[in-house]
Amino acid sequence: MAFVVIWLLSMLRPLVFWASHTYVLRQDGIEIRSGIIRLHSFVVTPMGFGDLLVYQSVGGRIFGYGDITVNSQGERQTKLLLVRSPFAVADTIRDIMGKPLVRVDTHA
Repeated sequence: MAFVVIWLLSMLRPLVFWASHTYVLRQDGIEIRSGIIRLHSFVVTPMGFGDLLVYQSVGGRIFGYGDITVNSQGERQTKLLLVRSPFAVADTIRDIMGKPLVRVDTHA
């Protein structure tokens, strides 16, 4: 019984993190939302995208998760924590964020 209680308490922090963080990848950038009561939202646009780093621990390799750090211009680092299949997600981010965003003005 004590083992179950300890396990439940150890799972509390990852569950709160999972419930409070959302990462949305769109054509115009990556939106990071965090918070349960107070929401904080941050967007990295393709114009501000610098590079990204993937970190995967031994436990992450076993269970298929890792951390992605997005470096944007202006020396800002944004960490996407506990991302499932981090290398596949990093490839998708590079594909979308690596292309320059071109806007065409239709008015003369």
